Amino acid sequence: MTKHAQKNKLLVGVNKKKRRRGVHTKKRTVWQKYTEYLWPSMGVNAFLRWLEIRIKRTPEGRDKVAMGAAVGMFATFIPLVGLQVLLMLGLCKLLRGNFWVSVLISFLGNPWTFPFIWLVSYQLGMAILFREGSIIPDDISLWHVVDNMGFYFDAFIWPTLVGGLPLGLLMAIITYYVVRFNVRSYQRARTAFLARRRAEEKEKRLKLHQMATEKMKDAAGKLKDTAEAILKTDSNDKPEKKAKP
Repeated sequence: MTKHAQKNKLLVGVNKKKRRRGVHTKKRTVWQKYTEYLWPSMGVNAFLRWLEIRIKRTPEGRDKVAMGAAVGMFATFIPLVGLQVLLMLGLCKLLRGNFWVSVLISFLGNPWTFPFIWLVSYQLGMAILFREGSIIPDDISLWHVVDNMGFYFDAFIWPTLVGGLPLGLLMAIITYYVVRFNVRSYQRARTAFLARRRAEEKEKRLKLHQMATEKMKDAAGKLKDTAEAILKTDSNDKPEKKAKP
């Protein structure tokens, strides 16, 4: 037994419990899930690449996938954090978009990007409403915001919502056509790749069939020659019968 075979045997003996792929051995805590949401452990580039592949491999039409991506991008610009999921669900039902694609796209809206998105939306909303900048009170606190919800909604949330609607609509239109083009290109390339691979496999099977047929013919010919040689040998070894007088 080689060293590699011995090593594999030892590993098989140690890992008796087979774990299904994609199932964690240890459950993540709430803090670990939150930190993973803030900063993916795989890295930002790898996360964006995973997001791209996940969207492109969605087993649905490119229009439905693109519409789901557009809905997710639009919901990212709406400053109603607790209602974004319901908004995406309703818009996907109405516009026939893929809800899970919209959820994946909405991951782009996170604590790292929300301040920039909301600041731009707020400035645009103030320009649309012809207002000047609002002054934040010095004694601001959570209870102060709750007690004066009407003031904060009119001064901050409403301008952000007004500015976020046109920005979200513009980004949704851009996202729709970009995702639609990329998904269409990916699906065409994948279809061509699968067709080429099927043709190569078919050609390979045909060659193997031809080789097997030729080998069978050669074996049959050799068997026939051997049988003829044996018959000739048997006929030569038999004694000739003498004619009766």
